[in-house]
Amino acid sequence: RRRERALRGENAKYKEELENDQRMITELNAAIERQTVTIAGLQTRVDSLSGENLRLGTELASATTALNRAYYVIGTEQE
Repeated sequence: RRRERALRGENAKYKEELENDQRMITELNAAIERQTVTIAGLQTRVDSLSGENLRLGTELASATTALNRAYYVIGTEQE
């Protein structure tokens, strides 16, 4: 009888631990889902910024080429 009571007590303790662990797993899965959505949104922003960076790099190269032209004139000051 005493052994049976001790085992029932242990069983109740383990059931409570199991319920707590299952609750924790559910909460962690929900956190993972939220973070997955956040990561997807951030990846979209990174892709957008990468495209914009490429566009601006091309625009800068064109502007640099246009603005760095040099001209020289051959002749005298009076001409």
